[in-house]
Amino acid sequence: MSMRLCALILLAAASSAKAQPTRHALVFGLDGCRPDSLLEANTPRMDALRESGAFQMAAMTGDVPISGPGWSSFYTGVWRAKHGVDDNDFAGARFDAFPSIYCRLDSARPGSSTANIFRWPPLNDWLDACADSSIVGASDQAGAEEAARILREESPDVLFVHLNAPDNAGHASGFGSAAYLAAIESCDARIGLVLDALAERPGIAGEEWLVVVTTDHGGSGNDHHDDIPENRTIFVILASPGVAPGEVAQPVGIVDLAPTILAYLGIEIDPAWDLDGKVIGLGPPPPPPPDLALPGDANLDGAFDLADPVLTLAFLFEDARGWPCGGDGPTALDTTLLDANGDGELDLSDPIRGLLHLFAGGPPHALGAECAPFPGCPGRCR
Repeated sequence: MSMRLCALILLAAASSAKAQPTRHALVFGLDGCRPDSLLEANTPRMDALRESGAFQMAAMTGDVPISGPGWSSFYTGVWRAKHGVDDNDFAGARFDAFPSIYCRLDSARPGSSTANIFRWPPLNDWLDACADSSIVGASDQAGAEEAARILREESPDVLFVHLNAPDNAGHASGFGSAAYLAAIESCDARIGLVLDALAERPGIAGEEWLVVVTTDHGGSGNDHHDDIPENRTIFVILASPGVAPGEVAQPVGIVDLAPTILAYLGIEIDPAWDLDGKVIGLGPPPPPPPDLALPGDANLDGAFDLADPVLTLAFLFEDARGWPCGGDGPTALDTTLLDANGDGELDLSDPIRGLLHLFAGGPPHALGAECAPFPGCPGRCR
């Protein structure tokens, strides 16, 4: 074995655990975005999320349809009668009794990572509790770029991205105006920027993300303070393999999103929390993956990389347990999966061939570099 290959093996750290995908949530809050205007605007990224996920375009925010009470209801899962925020000054807030989703998550799962990117400073002043990072973006574009950076470089359990363009345009030019539609379209482009970064995450193959898009209120004329349908009607979009696609049948309120996100992340909703919201849109657990695997994929994570020949070496020479097809020792199926040179034997030549393929331009596994059927071996192919 060459010194180069020995060095690669000694430096590698491989895990043989066949972990389930870790769940995360990415939330886009479009301030002041009317659902009818969203449907009218040219928004291909949000359209795709709605068409593939669960949605309700006639959801409701609270009876004081402004940002302070609205986003407080989103974060806490209760209406203003409980969280105490009646205005944009946040006077009377009772976040000690009804803490934010981040505090609920931190209490249930210490060490969780959460981040906010706000565009309105009072949100950062009042709704930053328990977040690991919370900033005010200089612009919607700057906020989206920071969100993209976080997704490329960090691993948040929940990331909230606030976009303020619709509300600004509604106050300046009218809710429903051409400028207002253009502002919604600018949000769609920024959502696309963040989603592209999400797709590029190095560990995305082992993750499952709930993407939420919503708003805090609508608007009419140049304002949104009155308790009227144009101001109170909002939308909710949930996109993930873990949701039941299609329109959510039951009535939906902004308070439903906190318990839904927590439930998606595996946090049990405690009745003692006295939440007003309920879990919406989540479907049954996804079905087991088909019996397709990637030849040579020793840890069955859906990719062939350095970890796989290193783990194969551990199976051969360190008596490692947890062989890919389910036993403590190699089955015929394990041999077929890991027999890189196709000679019917599993030995040192097979992980060496894998390393040469990865780092020296050598040929791939004898069965190829695409997913193949391995009946009885629960692989994950992507």
